[in-house]
Amino acid sequence: MNNTYTITHRSDLTTYVRLLSGMLLLLGSVLLTSCDDMVDKTPPTTQLPDQQEATRLYILSEGLIHLNNSSLAMYDLATGTTAVDWFAAVNQRRLGDTANDLGSYGSKLYLVVSMSGLVEVLDRHTGRSMQQILIHDEQGRSRQPRNITFYNGFAYVSSFDGTVSEIDTTTLTTTRLTRVGRNPDGIALANGKLYVSNSGGLSFPNYDNTLSVIDPLSFREIKTIEVAANPFTLQADSEGDLYVVSRGNYGNQHYQLHRINTQTDELVQTLEGVHPLNFTIHNDTAWMYSFNHSNGQSSFQSFDCRTEELISDHFITDGTQLQTPFGIAVHPTTGDIFLTDARTYTVKGDVLCFTRDGKLKYRLQAVGLNPKKVWVE
Repeated sequence: MNNTYTITHRSDLTTYVRLLSGMLLLLGSVLLTSCDDMVDKTPPTTQLPDQQEATRLYILSEGLIHLNNSSLAMYDLATGTTAVDWFAAVNQRRLGDTANDLGSYGSKLYLVVSMSGLVEVLDRHTGRSMQQILIHDEQGRSRQPRNITFYNGFAYVSSFDGTVSEIDTTTLTTTRLTRVGRNPDGIALANGKLYVSNSGGLSFPNYDNTLSVIDPLSFREIKTIEVAANPFTLQADSEGDLYVVSRGNYGNQHYQLHRINTQTDELVQTLEGVHPLNFTIHNDTAWMYSFNHSNGQSSFQSFDCRTEELISDHFITDGTQLQTPFGIAVHPTTGDIFLTDARTYTVKGDVLCFTRDGKLKYRLQAVGLNPKKVWVE
């Protein structure tokens, strides 16, 4: 399964201002509803799914910047129970400030916590912390790690300070560091190479517009690929084509979806009629959503990566509405689609599960503040 979305919408200064404004207005209510509680049962209004297999959902919530209120929830589909702040309940401490990505490798979960400058490594089954790997510069400042991927026993973490870190998943230590473009965000593996999207997200309106190609053996950038401004999520299909979203300036520039040939490392196509803010690929179908920060409008599309054609302009078919879509993932066996809803950014959000034909199966309510990533065990 590809890791979702997720999606950060606050990697640029414009969105930071939006969120901080909301934070100041509703700080009191956020503190009262932050991730200090542990809920034993799914909220009464939540509809439970059919219990077909013993599967867990891990749900990473970003929280609000500088409030140290990121959280990790765990939902057990076999029992229908939700541990809303599973990490805090198990480890008796908070997760940290601005959790951004979640991945699993072997028996471990890896949580990337950006402003705290660390990767939190957990035992996947118990949730107990095994190690905190600091992602700091020479002055002890957070490099602002963003996203994580894995290859041949190593974890690779992109950081906003322009670096990618290599972590040995056996010793849980950082082994190498390499430099790429400005404010690298997404990171993915394709055709035996690492690809990093250099967003330039902290330099509004002077965004970067490149992807860095890294050889994992030498751990050096071997090429850059130009795309549109502010590249973000990138994922590969089964044929090795790499898809990347460029988010533009969130104003007069449309979101764009590009296709990269990973044999030649060249941009071969910018797709027409496809404008996702974020996406994930499962079985060569790209599930995508878009959100307009100006008018609050969202849309949901599906796309066939084999034929390069749009499947649907509206894959949610039952009229279900999301206030602020914030992340997306797909169940690796059932193909169910998970969308997270950040709502107002200042109250706890939801996770919605849809069937492949766009019908809502269930909703997990108030799982965390700004739920961003869903990982299925």
